[in-house]
Amino acid sequence: MAAVLHVALLGLVAAAVWQWATILTPEPFPDPARPPHPTEQHHTEAPTSHPSNPGLGGPARVVALSTCTSVQGAAAINALQRAAAGGLSSIEIRCLTRRPNSQRAQQLRTAGVVVVDGRDGHSAIGAAESPPQSKAPSPAVLRNLLSGATALFLVTFSDFGTGGELDEAAAWGDAAVEHSVGLVIFSGGAPTGIQELDAKARIEAHLRTLPINQTLFLHSSFFYENLVTKAGIPRVAACERASSPQGGNKEVPLGVTFTNPLPHKLPVVMHSAGDLGRAAAAAALDPARFRAGEAVRIVGSRCTPAQFASAYTAATSIEASYVQMDLNTLQSEVFPDDPTTGAAVARMYRAYLDSTLLAEDATMDVAAVRSRFPEATTLETWMQQNGAAAVASACRALWQNETP
Repeated sequence: MAAVLHVALLGLVAAAVWQWATILTPEPFPDPARPPHPTEQHHTEAPTSHPSNPGLGGPARVVALSTCTSVQGAAAINALQRAAAGGLSSIEIRCLTRRPNSQRAQQLRTAGVVVVDGRDGHSAIGAAESPPQSKAPSPAVLRNLLSGATALFLVTFSDFGTGGELDEAAAWGDAAVEHSVGLVIFSGGAPTGIQELDAKARIEAHLRTLPINQTLFLHSSFFYENLVTKAGIPRVAACERASSPQGGNKEVPLGVTFTNPLPHKLPVVMHSAGDLGRAAAAAALDPARFRAGEAVRIVGSRCTPAQFASAYTAATSIEASYVQMDLNTLQSEVFPDDPTTGAAVARMYRAYLDSTLLAEDATMDVAAVRSRFPEATTLETWMQQNGAAAVASACRALWQNETP
């Protein structure tokens, strides 16, 4: 018997919520909408060798990552390992984790990655308790990770308004300067004009004022993954199931419904979360590929939510549809036990839908923007390589939680 399970979805702006959102705090973070003063302008010439890190103009020899196990961190590590295995470069990879005894950390060590224990002074991100006031690693942790590093890939995570993300970024920036890291790659976003979404832009503006030899800013779009799952929580709206044609007790999706507050025919620029990590690895391997201080928008495909569902059907031959979610449902079903966060997310959606950002996506010259990083994953490729399996996994997780 087919069963239909309904679970609310944050979806597209969830990428912005977890990647961008936080409440703005006072200086030293400048206003991202204000052009830097001439004395604050970052280098725009081609990168040169850093005195403490010779050879920065070629492949980076020691690449540090602020995250081991996030999608972005994992993608960067995989790309760097492939380059090393292919003989393209001799690389030492270091990454930070708050779970140094996890299976993933053990696997990374076995593969030759230097896993730095980040628990000293580093609060848990995404923990059930209230967000910490600061998530900045201790100076000792930062020294272990960054001493001798030629490049840093920095990913910060939003904290829904405590100001901790900005504190964390300040600590990372100061440490990069202290340890003479020649290249800092930041996973961020352009100014939106929406206060809750502009923490990343303020961090970028701050990093531009620091005496770092070369910076690169990766501006994310919406993640394909956030229409399927986020932080291990399934975000498909409905999943019909049927017995697998192969027999046994295995069940497979028979029909899938996606839902999100965005209108179903609204064009939105998207990409895979892993594209940010792959772009960071490309920069670490060849810093001269990008201009110092350049901001690169990552673009996979421009599609509507309805086209996302159609792409899933094309890749799997499984019927899929999209239903727009109203914001009241978003607040009540996605955040039933956290009305404060629910209200904040709904407020961001309203501001986003009323902004000019969606119009900019609709008129973007996708081919021109993609040309800076054409390796970004298209929707069709993502569905074939990752999306279909991700939806199946999300459906199975829903079925496991079904009340008999």
